[in-house]
Amino acid sequence: LKEQLMVAHKQLEGFDIPTLPAEIIELQNLFQKTEFPDMAEVANIIGRNTVLSGEVVKLANQSQFKMKGADDITTIKGAVESLGVKRLNSLVAGLAFKTQVDDEVFDSLLDHSVDIANVNAELAKWVEGIEAEEAYMAGLFHNAGAIIMAMKFADYEQVFINTLSNCYSGIVTEAKRYKVHHGVFGLLVAKKMVLGQSLCASDVDAPSAQFGCDLRSSN
Repeated sequence: LKEQLMVAHKQLEGFDIPTLPAEIIELQNLFQKTEFPDMAEVANIIGRNTVLSGEVVKLANQSQFKMKGADDITTIKGAVESLGVKRLNSLVAGLAFKTQVDDEVFDSLLDHSVDIANVNAELAKWVEGIEAEEAYMAGLFHNAGAIIMAMKFADYEQVFINTLSNCYSGIVTEAKRYKVHHGVFGLLVAKKMVLGQSLCASDVDAPSAQFGCDLRSSN
């Protein structure tokens, strides 16, 4: 891993890993200051980022996070109140990362990330000690390294698709062709965004899992 990290750092010289928008940094600082921030202020900060606002409202309407029988949520304020501070604190960085790279990579890569995030959130209902928002966040970020490779290497799409059908040989192919696999790039993304030890570990460990390369991000 240490050797691959050195290779990844070298390959990323002159390449800018996407950074969190100013609104997310402001939210994180607010959440660190107080356990009970003014929800109107939270909604106002999110509202300054149009794309993020849409993602938050969309997420608040998903079955994993919406109260059963509740009306559809159509406003940022309603989404913030429905999700709550704890969930927002866990989710906004993942949503922001998704919006940052939405137009930079092939659709199937982001679709796969969102699908895994949704599956993770559902599985979390059956796993003691894992919250749905934490599992969803891990799902969004588990392809972070693949996203960076797609932005950097023009031929990566087919390699990624092959990895989905055969995890082990796909990871081996990545390592041979690029001298590093996507889990290592994912670790660099997680560290840059200060995502915490558990997410850093899931980014590195996910490619080594045999069963679809995906379920470990929810553990």
